Amino acid sequence: MAHTKQIEVVPFFHNMAATITDIVGDDKPDAVIATTITSYALSSMLTGAVFYLMGKFKFGYLVGFIPRHILIGCIGGVGWFLVATGFEVTARMDGNLGYDLDTLKHLMRPETVPLWVIPLVLAVILFYGQSRITSKYFLPSYILVIPAAFYALTAAFNRLDPEKLRDGGWVFEGPPAGEPWWYFYTLYSMCPPLFIYLETRLTASRIQPGPLGRHRAMHPGHARPHLLRHPARAHQRPRAGPQYR
Repeated sequence: MAHTKQIEVVPFFHNMAATITDIVGDDKPDAVIATTITSYALSSMLTGAVFYLMGKFKFGYLVGFIPRHILIGCIGGVGWFLVATGFEVTARMDGNLGYDLDTLKHLMRPETVPLWVIPLVLAVILFYGQSRITSKYFLPSYILVIPAAFYALTAAFNRLDPEKLRDGGWVFEGPPAGEPWWYFYTLYSMCPPLFIYLETRLTASRIQPGPLGRHRAMHPGHARPHLLRHPARAHQRPRAGPQYR
């Protein structure tokens, strides 16, 4: 699993961000950002501690009790999540990938088609190339050649203008000029909403009456992640500041 860089957790991080936004509230963006990144850090440390203890006490055999079809379904779901995320990021979509006519129209715009078609073609070439080329240098070389070829072509056509490339969606937005490298750590804040969220997570679910008077377990939050942008969207980087107030 290490070779995948733990991409399987991305959908769960996305769901955590949506849940925190729903619990804390859209009107508290600074608290939402602080709670989210703190929860990511704590969940990562907790996961690492569990893995370490399972290895130390030789509890790895417990994984064998998980039905195989559940694992396959989970991996398949994560795979489709990553495919959808690829379209969202490359096509510069403001929200999630929708299965409707408006999304199709957006993807078919003349200025949008090259943004997602080129990465899709490169992914297909990589997929079939790895099945035929067994050299361990193929993957890193392929990844390094792509940006080199991109900047060579833009320079050849006299299009090497960072601002225009960003406006066209070809290059992600960078941090503001003069922003220190340690700015990210200033977003951490042990604010009260964090403890509210953690308490909600520990209870796992809330019991609410169903439509027929019966009680059913409700998820503490549902997807409304328009405040915190998707983790994979570097160009939609969350910022804490007066512009959100």
